Amino acid sequence: SDEPDAQEVLSELFVGSDRLLHDPSDKTATVRFDDAAGLVADMAVPFGFDEADWGAIAELTATLREKLEDADASDDDVVEAATELRTHLRPLV
Repeated sequence: SDEPDAQEVLSELFVGSDRLLHDPSDKTATVRFDDAAGLVADMAVPFGFDEADWGAIAELTATLREKLEDADASDDDVVEAATELRTHLRPLV
């Protein structure tokens, strides 16, 4: 199918959020995270996930993406959003 592999996308999000919580201004991590976040936004609920679980992942991903795009967001805002996403993803990757 044309759907991206959910596990790969989650791994990218996990690695990205992990890097961003340690260095919120990491440009490479930001770009990679943004690519993965774009996939999540467009993906159907993957096999093995229920809608609530996937919805939570999508929401946390969108929140971090917004913070990264918001010029007024502080490093602390980014770190907080990245930490929440990473914590949520940790048992899944």
